[in-house]
Amino acid sequence: MSVAWAAALSFIALGVMGLLPSLALAGWRFVTVPLAPVTGAVLAAVAAGAFLLLGGGFVLWSIALSVLAGGGVIAFWWRWPLKRPRLDRSRGTTPERVIVGVGLIGTVVAAALSLRALATPTAGFDTRALWALRDGWLLHSHAQALLDFKLHMFVIGQSGYPPLVSAEGALGWGLSGVHSIRVAVIIVALVNTAALLCLSAGLLAAARSAASACGARWRLVVLGAGSLSAIAIVPIAFGIQEPFITNGYADPMWALCAAGALLFGLQLEVRPEWQGVAGLLVVAAGMSKQEGLFTAVCLIVLITIRRLAAAISRRERLVVLVAPLIELVALAWWWLAIHVTGSRDVSSPLAPTSTMGHRARAVLHGFSPSLHVLILAGAIAVLGGLALRRPRRRAGLGNDAWAWLGLAAGLSVVSLVLITGQAPVVPWIAGSVHRVTQYPAIAGWLIVGVWGITAASGLESEPADEERST
Repeated sequence: MSVAWAAALSFIALGVMGLLPSLALAGWRFVTVPLAPVTGAVLAAVAAGAFLLLGGGFVLWSIALSVLAGGGVIAFWWRWPLKRPRLDRSRGTTPERVIVGVGLIGTVVAAALSLRALATPTAGFDTRALWALRDGWLLHSHAQALLDFKLHMFVIGQSGYPPLVSAEGALGWGLSGVHSIRVAVIIVALVNTAALLCLSAGLLAAARSAASACGARWRLVVLGAGSLSAIAIVPIAFGIQEPFITNGYADPMWALCAAGALLFGLQLEVRPEWQGVAGLLVVAAGMSKQEGLFTAVCLIVLITIRRLAAAISRRERLVVLVAPLIELVALAWWWLAIHVTGSRDVSSPLAPTSTMGHRARAVLHGFSPSLHVLILAGAIAVLGGLALRRPRRRAGLGNDAWAWLGLAAGLSVVSLVLITGQAPVVPWIAGSVHRVTQYPAIAGWLIVGVWGITAASGLESEPADEERST
């Protein structure tokens, strides 16, 4: 089997693994398609923890968990048939559907053109030294895998990092039989692109929400703005994340999934399907890398607070608390496997307190060139908060402060790591700033995109009651 076919079939396998859970949470929507392989990657990451903790075989655990998840969804639908997702056929007029369709096709075309970077067969240093190395560990026997993860003389401090990116490649190797770093790199790039398409779907959902609050004649303008935003975020994100998005690194995955959780959980209206998408993306972010783990915990707290504020009855509040508990348990699964088996953990001595002021200034200076978009986003947020509060509220979109809190949480996580770490801060920043600023940069562009959609809806004067009821 060729490398391309091995990677393609493995990506499809991830999509099949995650299709039913994604469909159960998101329903019949465009976001379900790119969300499915991301969900499959989450199941593979859970399987990696089960393999390390309980033994067996990693590929068998992946298949078993996907069958269990799919069977659970089917059993739920059989027990509660009214909960089955149904295709919403009242999706607007024909011109509205055409504009949204053009946006969907445009995002896919933009993603395909951006993936041309895969034509150059490159693999990053961390990909070879860590992520692909752990692909092979997960395919060893259980006894050998324990030795791989526990051998403290093997100086790779990041080997205890969350397993999602390595699990994607390992599953591809195990299913295809082609044990090539190139296969792992392509699979990771395709799953990264799927996570990015979830962002496009979220911007289209924001446009639909804003358009529903407009008169019939103005909806086309709002949907057009949403389609343009959805298409534009693809090359923007690729530009921010190249070359890492196509050379096997883990940073793009956690950044894209955390940004998606911010969009669906903190910016869109509070609806069960959007909260389900946010939950899957936040778990994927936390299972991708250590920075993503801490950012995911912060996002879970923020999303839960927002949902609790929107809940009316006590019963609704109790239901709201179930999702974050499940998400936190999923995130703790790998940590439990690492600690129970005595594997190498991720730890670093703290820098002396007297040096932290210098390190903080170095972080501010080092991050500034990569975060110019926050100046633009901040200016737009201030203007939007002054002029567009009513259109934003009318559209059902979340208060912009939630998005900024989510952005600040992720930026604070990576900043604190650099400030409190003991390694020389200037070369550390120089070697990592492009990777660790991906999440706040993409989140900043999402804030700009949502305000752009809101502005398009706000250009219309208050819609008449008879128009709004149509």
